[in-house]
Amino acid sequence: MKKLYVAIALQLALMGNILAQENIFRHAPSGYTYTNDVKKLPTQLVAGPSEETITSIVSGEHPKSGEMYIIAQNMPCNLNMQNSGEWTSYNGFKTWRLKVKSPGAEAIALLYSSFRIPESASVFVYNSSFTHKSRAYRNLENPGGDHFSTEIIMGDEIVLEYWVPETETELADIQIEAVSHVFR
Repeated sequence: MKKLYVAIALQLALMGNILAQENIFRHAPSGYTYTNDVKKLPTQLVAGPSEETITSIVSGEHPKSGEMYIIAQNMPCNLNMQNSGEWTSYNGFKTWRLKVKSPGAEAIALLYSSFRIPESASVFVYNSSFTHKSRAYRNLENPGGDHFSTEIIMGDEIVLEYWVPETETELADIQIEAVSHVFR
């Protein structure tokens, strides 16, 4: 009986460690720890709408009941894990980070044509000043893997961070088709 209790205690201790790692993995992007790495990332510039476009939208009539209040313009781009960003490894995790800047934006959201990630992966989006961070996005948020968007993050420069255990063999497919340049 004593051996059974010891075996159960060991299993619970191991599960606690695994769950603790999983909890950290889901809720804390590594960029918050490795801020210098994030600051050194090359920046992908995505131009925002012209001043004329913003002025015509802002100075237009107020929307009528039932019409949408426009706060942003989607700026087409083609950013993915093969053509942009940087890969690193930390503590048993592979990390892909992509820094995007849309000069003059009040905030930014990312729009995806494909957002397929393994069950073991998490994606975060945060601003480069580390003052606004999204929740952890998992494959459950978009099980079909098609069109998707992450929340609006304050600032004109943001970082997308993809985490996956080094032991994961399933490949992710993250294709950003537009940057939503929020101007009000």
